[in-house]
Amino acid sequence: MRADPVPSSLTSDPDRFSDDAWELLLAAQDTARRWRHGAMDVEHLLQALLLERRFGRWLDRLPLDPDRLLDRLESFCADQPGGTGSELYIGDALEDLLEDADRCRAAWGAGLMDVPHLLVALVREPRIGASLLGPEGLSEDLLLRQFRPRGAAAASVSAPVSYTHLRAHETGR
Repeated sequence: MRADPVPSSLTSDPDRFSDDAWELLLAAQDTARRWRHGAMDVEHLLQALLLERRFGRWLDRLPLDPDRLLDRLESFCADQPGGTGSELYIGDALEDLLEDADRCRAAWGAGLMDVPHLLVALVREPRIGASLLGPEGLSEDLLLRQFRPRGAAAASVSAPVSYTHLRAHETGR
C-alpha cells in the first residue's frame, strides 16, 4: 500500500498569484515573523491586508473599520503560540483559505489568484476571518458584487473546511 504524497502548497508557486496577491502573502510572512509565530496563518494575512496601505484600493470601498479589526487581530495574535526556530510554516487554515481562493479564481475564470479571491475566502474562513469580517458588514455577496467580473460564474464555490493542524511547508518565493 502506497501513501498519498503530501499535496504541494499553493505558496510554492508564485506564478499562480497576481503581483498584489503575492505581495500580500510576503507581507503576511513578515507579519508572522514579527509576531515570532512558527506558522504563517490567516490572522497574518488579514493583518497585513489591513496595515499595508498598498492594499487600501481593495479595502477602501468595503464597510470595514480597520482600527477596530486590528485591535481584535492583535489580541488574537497575542494568544497564538510562538515559534521555537527560524523556520516558518504555512498554517492549515491559511492553506485551506488559499485553496478556497483558488476555487473562487477558477469559478470567476481568472488566470491568476488575486486579492478579491482572497477576500472572498477570508469571509468564509471559520477560524477568524468570518467572525471578524461578518460583524463589520462584509459578506460574500457584497464581495461578489464589488469584485466578480461580469460574466463570471454567479454561484459561489463552497470550500470543504479542515482547520485542525499545520502542514510543514516553508514559505518563500
